[in-house]
Amino acid sequence: MNDVDKAVVNLSFTVLSSVEIVRSKGLSFVPTPREPPILDRVSSVDHSLSWTEPMKAAEIKGAISGSLMHRYRVTPNINNLERKVMKNLRDKKDLMVTKADKGNVVVLLNREEYITKINSLLDSEVYRALRSDPTSGTRKVALLLLRCFAEETKDKTLSKIAQKLHFVSNSKCPELYGLPKIHKPEIPLRPVICSTKSMTSDLCCYLKSIIQPLTGNRVSHVSNHKDFCSALKTLTIARNHAMVSCDVKNLFTSIPMAHTLSTLQRLLNSDSTLHQRTSLNPFRIVKLVSFCMNEGNFFRFQDTFYAQTNGAPMGRSLSPVLAEVFMEEFEEMALNKDSCPVAPVLFKRYVDDCFAILEEGEDITLLQHLNSIFPGKITLTMEEVKNSLPFLDVLVQKEGRKLTTMVYGKPTHSDRYLHFTSHQPLSVNRGIATGMIDRASTICDPKHLGTELNHIVKALQKIGT
Repeated sequence: MNDVDKAVVNLSFTVLSSVEIVRSKGLSFVPTPREPPILDRVSSVDHSLSWTEPMKAAEIKGAISGSLMHRYRVTPNINNLERKVMKNLRDKKDLMVTKADKGNVVVLLNREEYITKINSLLDSEVYRALRSDPTSGTRKVALLLLRCFAEETKDKTLSKIAQKLHFVSNSKCPELYGLPKIHKPEIPLRPVICSTKSMTSDLCCYLKSIIQPLTGNRVSHVSNHKDFCSALKTLTIARNHAMVSCDVKNLFTSIPMAHTLSTLQRLLNSDSTLHQRTSLNPFRIVKLVSFCMNEGNFFRFQDTFYAQTNGAPMGRSLSPVLAEVFMEEFEEMALNKDSCPVAPVLFKRYVDDCFAILEEGEDITLLQHLNSIFPGKITLTMEEVKNSLPFLDVLVQKEGRKLTTMVYGKPTHSDRYLHFTSHQPLSVNRGIATGMIDRASTICDPKHLGTELNHIVKALQKIGT
């Protein structure tokens, strides 16, 4: 697959010319505004002029506007051909233009096929169709709950959330969309629920800040590739050791919520620092989480409203931390010395992605054991490779009794980043380059670093032309 095919995956009936494909700069590309940002600049000085005489303030604002109009020179970062391509794609009503689940790839699919795939997801036991929009009724219940808890606890943040919900009556109903998993057969969609500006978005953010410190404290926990590589560098393994990786199939929609809330209650009860983060007690916190994941767990697709009856919705800020709470409990149950039939030499986990080093032949035993913890609800799939295995964005290679690492990119990764000519501060471009170099320096062993740095140079050259 060449660079062009990686950047744009066309799954539709629409035939794209080579020019249209080559000119693709990604969905994050920002065209240069045709007009200067006068309102933004003037409004940014409003507060500073609040004590200035009105006539003088108006004169200053006029001078700023005039200066911008005089000095602003538009330098378009897309040409007429590219504008025409964008308009043509936008005018095709039977075409969906979206991004892939992973890899920074632009995906084109037929709208009818996209809707069919979404509807097939909604036909599962995870979702239930509703007769009407539940936003208004659920908002009233949420207000009663928030006001009651805010009055009882005098919690300032909860009071602000309740006050905002009271005055903002046009809360958005969350909407469902799907991201194509182009790395999997038949290109299934990953369901994501956009909850921005929804009725529970502020409450979910607050609850997340309360719960998050309870997680990430296990030895097996991996926050990023730096943590993972650090654990491998000092490790010595035997010749009969094998590397395996496994993950949970559809984790978010499979989370047993009742069990997770029970685990959360126990963690909160034993947290001696809880009072430093909130005035809410464990009972009230769990009650609010339960509300967000049950009564408040609904969305819209096209003109139909649905409730999610199982698991946590991907796209809601509270869901990842609840997934971590559950996975830590799952790990505790699975790797308990008294019940686990194997003893991994090393076990590391990032949410539901697990990496382990075992003796050869123990992989099937471990997989069967993991799938017996919540039979029929939590199912893991496993991959075993004797000498080389990817985990996160790290390729781990077995060389003798040591493990070496280098940067790993999925075959479907486009190697495309935000185009250099996109309308954004120069610091963003510098940040992209710095981040890629820092990642290479952290992950790569010295013998692989030069190769990866050359790869970075080529990738950056692509987005600068």
